[in-house]
Amino acid sequence: LPKVEILNGEDLWVYCNATGKPEPEISWYFQGQIIANQTALNKNNVLHIEKITESQNGFYTCVATNKVGQTRKTTEVIVLKPPMIKPWESIYKVIPGEEVIMTCEVTGAPIPYITWYKNGEPLAQDYLVNEG
Repeated sequence: LPKVEILNGEDLWVYCNATGKPEPEISWYFQGQIIANQTALNKNNVLHIEKITESQNGFYTCVATNKVGQTRKTTEVIVLKPPMIKPWESIYKVIPGEEVIMTCEVTGAPIPYITWYKNGEPLAQDYLVNEG
């Protein structure tokens, strides 16, 4: 199964195209743990998660089993979240020549790249003290 990238809050469908004789029974696992409520999930061998969240990032495995054997396929689901800047102090009063520390807290997935600007121009990287 291919890796899946999906926006936070969207619905996820993962298809398990398994065939066999006799017809295999499908089970779904998340991070190695069986997902509860298998009956609702297995309609047409599809895993459906409504309004996915970041806590549902990880590896999903489809296991097809019949009396002859078992096979499995795993896919990674990556939940993306747009960058968001947390509220911060927007006016600083400083004495010329003194150091000023400005903090910008940003969330997002994947981790956003931050660029600082002064008067519309990007600041050189040597102005940045700490990222993390």
